[in-house]
Amino acid sequence: MSLFAGFQANRAIAALLSENATATPEGKRAAIKLRELGEQAIPKLIDALGQTPHTGAIEQLLLGLVRNNTLETFVTALAESGDPVVEGVTRVLCKSKDFDPNRLFDYFENPDIPKSVLGTILQAHAQRINPNILLGLLDKVSSKARPILYQLLDKVTDDQLVPMLIQRLDANQPMVRAHLVQVLSRLANPAGTEALVKALQDPNKIVRQAALKGLAKQQAAEAVAPICQLLKDPDLTVQADAIEALATIRSPGTVKHLIEILQDESEYVRRAAVEVLNLVGDQDAVKDLLNALRDVDWWVKVRAADALGTIGGPKVFDAVLALIKDKDE
Repeated sequence: MSLFAGFQANRAIAALLSENATATPEGKRAAIKLRELGEQAIPKLIDALGQTPHTGAIEQLLLGLVRNNTLETFVTALAESGDPVVEGVTRVLCKSKDFDPNRLFDYFENPDIPKSVLGTILQAHAQRINPNILLGLLDKVSSKARPILYQLLDKVTDDQLVPMLIQRLDANQPMVRAHLVQVLSRLANPAGTEALVKALQDPNKIVRQAALKGLAKQQAAEAVAPICQLLKDPDLTVQADAIEALATIRSPGTVKHLIEILQDESEYVRRAAVEVLNLVGDQDAVKDLLNALRDVDWWVKVRAADALGTIGGPKVFDAVLALIKDKDE
């Protein structure tokens, strides 16, 4: 900006700093002059946001100057200015429809730009966000910035986004994979459910736990078999979540998948199987289990009987007592 243009801008802005500036002839002339100066006036208008509590006229002028090619000037002000300026620029960028909000993602790697402010602006333009850009950034930003992107992702996700979410389940960060699993669990989508089942094999326990909770939330009876396999998980917290998931789903077909688990060498695994049986089983379930044991190796029968007898539980105990009266010897 030339020296003379700067003088004109300062003089016009001074006329706009009063409460009812736009209602006076002088204020109207000042607004016209600043519009004529155009992009040159942006830095001085931004500075003026911190000089008065009556920022309405200033913000209105700035709103008309937001473009893709002027966006950097506005975003830079978010890092270099005080609170009144940041708040004013944020309001302007939230209102403007004349720039591509996806350009703001580039600034997540700039340590000087407050990420919470970028998140606020992006939330205001959620319908215009490119989900692919958002998803691609999850693995790149810092752990402190990631929750801001998670909130935005939660807002823009729908069934159409499921294929993109599934493609990103190979993200490097376990917490990213876990959050994507949580997002998929909220959608009643067959492809999403299939992806949750695959996530049960994730090398990170946080992801496996997220998948278990998601499948339980979806009441995914088709996932009972792979969930039963997690009763053998070496991490006891995952094992506990698998028990809870099976108890929540309560599929009639659960019992047949417990036979293999009941013969496991680990006492903890066998206990997990009986605990599931206590939660989802009844007399018919125990009977089905005993019938299924007829055709397996004697060692399997011993292991299963040992688990049922030693670990027991009220449902198993009552079911076995009832079966003493069964017509089948």
